[in-house]
Parts: sequence; C-alpha cells; structure tokens
Amino acid sequence: MKCQNCGREVTNEDATFCPYCAKPIKVVVQKKRTAFPITAGVLAILSSCVAIGVGILAIYAALTESGYGWGYVNGVNLDYVVIGIFGLLAFSFGLSSGIIALLRNRKYIAFSIFGLSFMTAVGILIATQLWFLGLPMTILSILSVIFVAISKAEFS
Repeated sequence: MKCQNCGREVTNEDATFCPYCAKPIKVVVQKKRTAFPITAGVLAILSSCVAIGVGILAIYAALTESGYGWGYVNGVNLDYVVIGIFGLLAFSFGLSSGIIALLRNRKYIAFSIFGLSFMTAVGILIATQLWFLGLPMTILSILSVIFVAISKAEFS
C-alpha cells in the first residue's frame, strides 16, 4: 500500500504509521456492493417495457374500437384512453427510475422510489382491466422498489 502523505510504498500491511514520514496511514475501506441496484434497474426497465406496450395497445384499441354507451365519448372508449395515457406515463417513470437505479445516484433515489411506486399503482389500475398485463408490471415494480430500498446505502 502507498502512504497518502509521502507517496512511498509501505511493504508492511499491518503498519499504522509510515516508516518514512511517520504520518498515520489511512486505511481505505471499500464499500461492499451488491447486485440489488442492478437487479432493481433491470426490473424497472422490464416493467416500463410492459407499460409502453400496454399504453400503445390501449390507445390503438381506443382509436379503432367504436361504440356508444357507458364509457364512450364520441365513439371513443375512455377506459382505453386512460389506460393508454397512464401506460405511457408509467413507461417514462419506470425507464428513468431504472436508469437512476443502474447509476446508483443517491441524489435522485427519492424520485426513483416515487417513479417505481407510480408504476405499481398504474400496474394495479391496468390489472383491473387487463390482468395478464397489469399483474406482471405490478410484480416487477414492487420487486424493484424492494431492491432499491434494500440497497439504498450503495447509492452515492
């Protein structure tokens, strides 16, 4: 190891003082890093991919399906429009939250947790209409929030 004061190589690994300049040797402790932030980021990005797919499919269905009655305005199904808009919003929150988790940026960790929580809520909303798409999105988002919360000490 090297002395931080004089820059000389200290061969004794147990030394607490430099034998050349007699200054204390500072031991640099490496933080233990886990794969939790990477896992959280990947899960958030996967969930956001589901969200963009749901959003596009819902808007497409709203534009192509026409009808009249409850839930329709001028022949457009408002349920699909709402799901589509929330799906697109969830995509943007999920993608940015996933990138923040991958970068381990402490400054934006609150936004990351908020974004993932928003995706969870949107997943639950979508699950009420399309359970086979909303359920995976909700599960991936919840797991991602858990992994970010467990590894928040690793964010710098």
